[in-house]
Amino acid sequence: MSPEQAAGERAVDARSDQYALGAMTYEMFTGEPPHSGATAQNIDVRDIGARLRVATVLTGSVQRAGDKLRITAQLVNTSDGVSQWSDTFDRSAADIFAVQDEVTRALITALKGKV
Repeated sequence: MSPEQAAGERAVDARSDQYALGAMTYEMFTGEPPHSGATAQNIDVRDIGARLRVATVLTGSVQRAGDKLRITAQLVNTSDGVSQWSDTFDRSAADIFAVQDEVTRALITALKGKV
């Protein structure tokens, strides 16, 4: 997630996607996030897990373009920062509650047998 998205700015463009791709690629090659520290833009899920005393954290983002939504959800293991499940949902915003239910069902299905 770009710093602009983490800060909640509404006016983001393709540069945010480029930033996210670069950060993800860096982490894939090095095994470490490109930034560390305690700002809203770069809090590590391992720190969150330790503070909350939880094994997993659900992260995600929502992007909107007109009536279209792109929702990304990821369940991350807080001991090592590795993703246990992730999915992307491209849907219409017309029935946001149906989209919310769909994301919830997908997460529950992914967790069956693991919890």
